[in-house]
Amino acid sequence: MLFEYGRRVEGTRVAVVGEESVPGVIYELSCDIRIDDSSKLTVENVERVRQELKDRFGAELIYLGVDQDKAVIQVKGSPFSWGAFLGVLPAILQIIGLILLGVTIVAIIRTIPVWQLILFILALMLILGLGEKVIGIVSTIKGEGE
Repeated sequence: MLFEYGRRVEGTRVAVVGEESVPGVIYELSCDIRIDDSSKLTVENVERVRQELKDRFGAELIYLGVDQDKAVIQVKGSPFSWGAFLGVLPAILQIIGLILLGVTIVAIIRTIPVWQLILFILALMLILGLGEKVIGIVSTIKGEGE
């Protein structure tokens, strides 16, 4: 590991199935990352991240391990929403110079029921199709006016 903070807790790993964390349970997130600025990988900055997680979510940072292209984060659960937690995680980890790639999008999509996701995609297709027609009409009207 390039940088480690805390002591990693070993145990059985199971997929998260709930939408909220359970108090006292340790969760591990493995993220593909890109190191933005390795000089920010300091204990002081990780302490700021630890405090931010405590203040916002009541979550306790147990372990943070950073390699060239992977980060492992262990937090002790307190009742918090995974959608909110993962949505804020990239902003919090920018403090230590890490940029998460796609973990938020994947986590949010996994929490949305399939039927809602299909409806969203269909609505997006309809909106984009309608937008394309409106742009075509406006450009035609603009072309006739000249």
